[in-house]
This record gives sequence, structure tokens and C-alpha cells, in this order.
Amino acid sequence: MPILVCPYCVTRQEFSVSNITCDQCGESVPKSFIEAAMVRDPIWLVTIGSRQVGKTTFIDSMVSTMKAMVKVSNPRIRLKMLDTHTMKTMQEIQKRTLEGKIQPPTKKEQKFRPLLFDVTNIAGYDNNPIVLYDYAGEIFDENPDDVAQYAPALREANTVWLFISISDVRENTTGQSIEWALEYYIRGMEQLDAPLIGRDLLVIFTKADRLGDEIDDTILDYLLDDDYKQLAKMSLEDTEKYPFDLDSYFKKMESISKQLEDYLYQNDGYEIIELAAEHNMNLKLAINSAIGADTVGHITTHANPDRMRVIDPLLYALKGVATKHEQREVVLIIDSSSEGIREFLSTNLHSQAFDALKPRNVATTTYYIGNKTPEFTAGQRPEGEPLPTNKVPLSLIGPILDGLSEDARVIVFTCHDLMDLSDFRYSSWDQRLFLITTRELPTEWSHVLIYVPNAHSIDAIIEEFFRLMPNR
Repeated sequence: MPILVCPYCVTRQEFSVSNITCDQCGESVPKSFIEAAMVRDPIWLVTIGSRQVGKTTFIDSMVSTMKAMVKVSNPRIRLKMLDTHTMKTMQEIQKRTLEGKIQPPTKKEQKFRPLLFDVTNIAGYDNNPIVLYDYAGEIFDENPDDVAQYAPALREANTVWLFISISDVRENTTGQSIEWALEYYIRGMEQLDAPLIGRDLLVIFTKADRLGDEIDDTILDYLLDDDYKQLAKMSLEDTEKYPFDLDSYFKKMESISKQLEDYLYQNDGYEIIELAAEHNMNLKLAINSAIGADTVGHITTHANPDRMRVIDPLLYALKGVATKHEQREVVLIIDSSSEGIREFLSTNLHSQAFDALKPRNVATTTYYIGNKTPEFTAGQRPEGEPLPTNKVPLSLIGPILDGLSEDARVIVFTCHDLMDLSDFRYSSWDQRLFLITTRELPTEWSHVLIYVPNAHSIDAIIEEFFRLMPNR
């Protein structure tokens, strides 16, 4: 059975369409989610930001816009809510929007429940199960030591949406600065022992309708001239006459992101830029207005929202995931012929290596020596020990290396010398293969780490691997 992360308790479990109950939390995971996740890894998204910054209102606007696009899209966009909680939550949010009421703050609870969606054919990306955690703003503006306790899904999220309302920041009387929510997030990731490198950080300027003349005309024009909003209003016949230019849309997004970075810097957000760079996060910026109008008390100034650029954050998340699937190929090779290999496997070092590689723009495949076919294909987490065989396989690495691409980077776990390793000493593999062993090996090799339990963390090992391995 495939091993998936339970969307409710964020622990790894074996699931199948006939085994939907999580052993850890007892929740029944929707069959439709499991089926979608078996085809493509779920996209985990989390919202962070202060209270009343507009996170929940934005989610409503994004979902409502996608629902409007479902009627006219070609190929047909499909938006499916995968559990009862998601359906009831979105129904309540949309009811308040239609009544012209702003959304109440998300409550800080010991156990947050995610919104589960399956989105098909949005921006050309198919079959994307989405786990979206809309965390309460209190988590990111009260006690930073509580972040990991309340928000364990941060560990799984490759994409983080950091919501900022410049107008609210200016009216702030708490003494908190614009980068505090990000600093709380970083603290939480440290508590969860989760690497930050390679994560996508999208800074989203909300309530753009309040900014008026202070934003550049190019940004204002971009905000008002929303192609997806226009698409949602078209008839199916019109969409066939005026095909949507996705490449052009992405280019505009990238261009506006650079201009918004300048705007962030000018509005005391330089520490956000520096923190993202310091932790090797991929920083992008977006701007939107979820309702296109200001609020008075708890009532919006009109109950017919004029949503602007609310699809962009989702497109960044989908594009980021697609790009990562296209990037570096990393192969784990476990020397199952080695008598001491259980020193590695008993501590699940190979599984930990996969987890550490996952957020770093790679697709990881796992082989056992003695078998030219992958034991775990790209994206599958390696689990357990090699099955016993009738005879001990020869410790030959060549049959596996010969079948890999010239872009592949390899980590080998072994406890003794590989019979044919010296054959590759003066090939390109000398700079693309990283040996992890428990003892000195007689064969000379450029990149070797002698592993000592409790002395080497897996994150430090993977950090060293990327430092030593050259780019393509």
C-alpha cells in the first residue's frame, strides 16, 4: 500500500481505497483524496499572517473565481471539495460574503482541520490534490514557541502564503513589525526540525483597493486588468474565440513580482527579503483584492465582490510544484550486499534522506544494489529493509549507474568497498556520486562521508551533498 501523509494529523501512514482510516488519529481520509494522491503528490499550502489580514476572505474569493471558471473553461476545469468539513466551511464563508459581511477571524485551536480540494486543468496542470491549512493569525503574532504545536503542517508545505496588508501594518499599535509572521514561521520550522531551503515563500499584498495612488501605475493596471476575472465572465463561445495565453500570463506575474519586491523594500519589508535569502527560500510576490472594496465595521461596502488577481497565488504554487518535478534527479542507492547495511536502515536513514531531499527541488528514486529496477520510483518514500534473496548480490554499482541520466546525482549508502567503484574514479561520476559509509574504504573517492550516528544529522548530510555536487 502507498505511504501518504495523513492530511489531518500530518503523520505518514499506509493508505489505500480500502484502507482509509488513519492509524494515528482515527480520521477517515476521503477515498477521492487517496485516489488523487496516488496519482500525484498532494500540494500542501499554508497561510500565515496577522489577524484580520484577509486570509480567509482571499480563500473564498479564489475558490469562487475557480467555480465561475468551471462553466467556461476548455479544457474543463474541475474543482472538487473532498470532505464534509471543506464543503461546510466554504458554504459558510460564501454565505457571509453574499450577505456583505467580512469573515470572522479563524479561531486558534489545538487541532486545525485543512481544506481539501482536487483541482484539475487549472493552468494546464492536471489532477492536483490540495491540502490547505488556513491558520489563525494569533499563532503568528502571540507566542512564537507555540507555532510548532498548533501548526505541524508547516513541515509538509512546500509553498507558504505570507499575507500582508500594508494599510493594516501602518495602523498597527501592537509594536509588531512587518516581518514578524515570517520570523514566527521560521521559529516553528526550527522546532519541527524541518529544512527551509527550497521552500516557496509567496508574499501576498492583500486589500490592494486601499493602496490607491501609492502603487505604481503598472501594478495598478495589472491589478485591474485580470485575465482570469475576464475569463470567468466570458461565455464558452467567447473562450474559444479568444484563447487564454498562459505563457504571457506567467511572464506578467514574474514581472509584477519584481516590482512588488521593490515596493516591499520601500515599505520596511527589507527584512523579509533578507530572511528569505538567508534561508535559501524562493521569494515571489503577488497582489490582490479579495472583494474589491473597503470594509466598515463588520460590513463590506458592497456585497458583490469585484475580485482582482486572486488566482495568482494558486498559479505560483502549481507552477512551483511542476518546476520542481522538472528539476534535479537524485538517486539513492542502498548496498543491500553489505553486511552492516542495517546500521543505516535500522535508523531509517534512507527514509530520512528522502524527507530532507523532498523540499529541495528534486525527484528522488531509490535502488537496491543487485537490481537495476528501482525499488522505489521517483517521489516514493523508501521504507523498510531489502527483502531476503537466495544469494547475496554482488556489490556492483555499474549496472545501476549505466541506466541513469547524465544529470543524475547519486547518494550511496554502503558499509564496505564496492567492487567496481574504482572503474568510475576518472569519470563524471566522481563529481556526481556521494558515498556515505560507516568506515574507511580502500578505494579513493572524491566525496565520502563516514557516518557516525548522533554525530551527523540528515539535514547536515544533505546540505553537504548539495554543497559538493555541482549544478547541471
